Amino acid sequence: RLLLQNLQPESRDRVNHIWNDVEARVGDWLRGQLLLCLIIGVAAGIGYGSLGLRFWLLLAVFAGITELIPIIGPWIGGVPAFMVALLDSWQKAAVMAGFLIVLQITKNSILVERIMKGAIGLSPLTVFLAVLAGGQFMGPLGALLAIPVSAALQVVVGDALRTRQQRAAFA
Repeated sequence: RLLLQNLQPESRDRVNHIWNDVEARVGDWLRGQLLLCLIIGVAAGIGYGSLGLRFWLLLAVFAGITELIPIIGPWIGGVPAFMVALLDSWQKAAVMAGFLIVLQITKNSILVERIMKGAIGLSPLTVFLAVLAGGQFMGPLGALLAIPVSAALQVVVGDALRTRQQRAAFA
């Protein structure tokens, strides 16, 4: 609010509207990310429990939490499950590795795109490119922040284009 008080009166409403839209998009992204963590945690729990893995519930919760870390998080979450399976037998570890690969392929090719598109309105290509660019520039933190930054940019650019079109219509 301090920022708004320092703006010209004619700019305050526009900036406030943009700020509210950005907050809404970032909130939607966070809810989408938490939903993704929940889905992965539950799917991992079902898979780990079905395979008779010891500590399956703890490992599933860990997999859900590490889902928050982009790119490497899912693998960080899967390695302990693989190691526990390996303590039982190499066959169980091989099945676990297959399950983890299928889970990640499903998540990356279906869930992320649909959940993030539904949550913040970004196309799957935009999500993919944003995560790729964010990861390239700032590593895992950049990949994590790429989607909310892209959503914020979409709001700002969309507002700028609308304002430009309105000014052109009145000219």
